[in-house]
Amino acid sequence: MDNKLQELTEKIYSEGVERGKAKADELLRKAQSEADAIVAKANADAAQIMADAKKRASELDGNTRSELKLFTQQAINSLKTDITNLVTNRVTNNAVKAATSDTSFMQGIIRYIAEAWVKDGNVTIETAKADELTAFFQTNAAELLNKGVNIVSSKDGATSFTIIPENGGFKVTIGDDELTAYFKEFIRPKLVEMLF
Repeated sequence: MDNKLQELTEKIYSEGVERGKAKADELLRKAQSEADAIVAKANADAAQIMADAKKRASELDGNTRSELKLFTQQAINSLKTDITNLVTNRVTNNAVKAATSDTSFMQGIIRYIAEAWVKDGNVTIETAKADELTAFFQTNAAELLNKGVNIVSSKDGATSFTIIPENGGFKVTIGDDELTAYFKEFIRPKLVEMLF
């Protein structure tokens, strides 16, 4: 009986070991399958993260390049404007100062305007240099004084000339500031074309 018991014990033990081994093999296969699935999912997630990161980096690169291009163009345009303003100011200021400091030139301009406007009625010219202009008109255009040109001293003491038709409605001021503004508007488009 001991033998039979021994055999039975060995049989139970062997069956238990085989079942345990089979169960362990099944658990190992299941664990390996789950591990493979986790690794595959991790690899897929990592690939998706990398693809998203590359896409964002590409978008950021494109946006940055676009902004840099825009800022560069704005900087160039600003520089062109600054250069144009500098050159325009220098050219017009020097030319206007030379013209307005030339008394005979300015008197000629005033005479020309007065000739054109006196045809429509009396004209008053205000200037800080009323005596000089009156002397010029008496010498060079006395007929205009007889036709209705009136020269008076400027109220504000400015060196500009203000021409006022008797019938009113408007007046024209001719001086450094006005001529500078006029010539800037006139010269600026041509200057931009020449410079750029």
